[in-house]
Amino acid sequence: MKIGILGSGHGGFAMASDLFNSGYDVKLSSIYPYNSKLKYYKSVGKIIIEGMFEKYSNPVVIKTEYIDENITKVISNSDIIFINTPA
Repeated sequence: MKIGILGSGHGGFAMASDLFNSGYDVKLSSIYPYNSKLKYYKSVGKIIIEGMFEKYSNPVVIKTEYIDENITKVISNSDIIFINTPA
């Protein structure tokens, strides 16, 4: 199952890491101008999520191949789409 997560804030990263670590095919994307964080993480090469020690004993590492700046492509290639918005 392909899951698209739209939103690159804390909620988007947490959701992506949890679903990724649970074995789902996840793509993380965001709209301009909020995708600047995604561009940064793509240049770094990975996203490391820490602090979920109740569920995972090690940090979750998301490779940048799961980040896509083309939100239209993510939407069209996903079976399920999660949208994260500011509270």
